[in-house]
Amino acid sequence: MKVRKSNIIVLTFFILLIAGSCTDIPEPAPPVVPAEAMLVMTTSDFTTGYFSTISLESLKVYKDIFPVHSDAVVKSTGGEIFVLNRYGADNVVKVSPWENFRPVYEVSLGNKSNPQDIALVSPTLAYVSLHNRDYLAAIDPGNGKTVGAISVSAWSDSDGYPEASSLYTNETTLYVTLQRLNRNSGGVWQPSGDSRLISFNAVNKTFLADYISPFDNPVSAIRKHPVDNSLYVSTPANFGVNYSLDGGVTLLNLTTSTFEASPLTETAAGLEILNSIIVSSSLGFAIASDENFQSYLLAFDPQAGTILHTLAELTSSDGGYFADFAWDGADRIFVADRSVSKPGIRIFSVTTFAELTSNPLSTGLPPYSLDIWRP
Repeated sequence: MKVRKSNIIVLTFFILLIAGSCTDIPEPAPPVVPAEAMLVMTTSDFTTGYFSTISLESLKVYKDIFPVHSDAVVKSTGGEIFVLNRYGADNVVKVSPWENFRPVYEVSLGNKSNPQDIALVSPTLAYVSLHNRDYLAAIDPGNGKTVGAISVSAWSDSDGYPEASSLYTNETTLYVTLQRLNRNSGGVWQPSGDSRLISFNAVNKTFLADYISPFDNPVSAIRKHPVDNSLYVSTPANFGVNYSLDGGVTLLNLTTSTFEASPLTETAAGLEILNSIIVSSSLGFAIASDENFQSYLLAFDPQAGTILHTLAELTSSDGGYFADFAWDGADRIFVADRSVSKPGIRIFSVTTFAELTSNPLSTGLPPYSLDIWRP
């Protein structure tokens, strides 16, 4: 059969077209990010996630620098930046601000270990809390390799784990919150009672102290009080579907080794207290929620234990919630707004409580975990 030349030309064209359509389309190049003071964050739609930053000076957003797990948190500690890819990924990623905020390494912490937090002790020692282990992993932060462990098995409840959560280092002392959740209680893990804040000598791994928390279920970062020699953490006890005003902000006086009066209780606020930042002896901020899962950003007086102002709220029509916040140490609070219509970073003034952003700074995927890094 004779094939016309015109048919051959047409056939060749379509073959080339199909071949071209099968060629991989190159992904956009990640942004060039300067090594300057940044709000660092993870973003997520709970299917995919990214690491992104915002310049504290220019407020320029550097989106999607590299992919992370859909459930990942970021931590700035000791001048370093780490991403903890939690349950299902179970690894730690070190991020170098000197190399365009790119990953230096990604190291597994063990299948289903579910890392929660990391605290840097020295250039050669850091600790990672693991929800699904009865020990803290000691790693070399330079390369991520495991170099030891601290057992917390003595505080395990009936499910075999104490649910180690937040970490804080004060010179050579390592502080750890233990949620002590009952995994045998069904789909929602409830606190089993007697949540703890314990401490160790971080260098020789010896136990120092065991403090029974006045409220159960520490869920936020452990933070240092800006004025007093104290640590504080938000402890909502039963919350979410187990809504109950039975928690508050827990404050440990490091000088007396005793818990002081709560800077803000849930009964005083009339809301669940999920996160808190104290900026002075007379001013703090909190992320809270009500029984309808509406989210609130509050200002409070830590001395009086009273609400001063509601800066923002997400009603049920907004969907989403305030996932996290970070204080720049001056006049700005950066808030992760995960509302359905306009997710992004919102900025509020510490002194006037006014919102400084007319619209949330878009972060691509909704922001999830925040921290501040400075060179």
